[in-house]
Amino acid sequence: MKDITVNEIRPFVRYARKLSADIKKFANPICGYDNRLFYCTGGKGQMTIDGNVYDLRQGVLIYIKAGIPYSYLPDKKEPMRLLAFNFDLTFEASYKTVPVPPERVDSFKTEQILCDTKVRDAELLKGFSVFSDMGYLYEKLSEINSEYTSAKMFFEQRCSGLMLEVIAELLTAYEGEQRGKGTD
Repeated sequence: MKDITVNEIRPFVRYARKLSADIKKFANPICGYDNRLFYCTGGKGQMTIDGNVYDLRQGVLIYIKAGIPYSYLPDKKEPMRLLAFNFDLTFEASYKTVPVPPERVDSFKTEQILCDTKVRDAELLKGFSVFSDMGYLYEKLSEINSEYTSAKMFFEQRCSGLMLEVIAELLTAYEGEQRGKGTD
């Protein structure tokens, strides 16, 4: 495991996409070999992360570190729509540019995590976090998706810079929540 600080984060966005959750494909727990970020753009559903169930609706953003089991279940009447990102916190495994699909929990191999990184001064990035009312990040997340999809010259650097901005916003929101709970 690579040990870094927040100042050493340089995200590598391996994959970005818009998706509508497929109930059959993701009803059983899976684990990603890279970090995941999901932003609900509309609809409803639930995500189970490491055994905890969370409601999804527009504006909910979820960060999941590589290796943590998750599944999601869209609402039958109004299925959720997501912006989804697979990324590492450094460019160490940027040689692996092809999206790496998640594995079922019973098939997952921890030793194959692409860039197992511990950020020692950011509690948020050590596990998973769920944020409500993150609509103000929609434009930036859409821009990452657009940059990735267009794959124009220097798109990896643009995606990295934009994802770093998103991570900084999440770290700020997380620290604010912790202070609000009376913990530092």
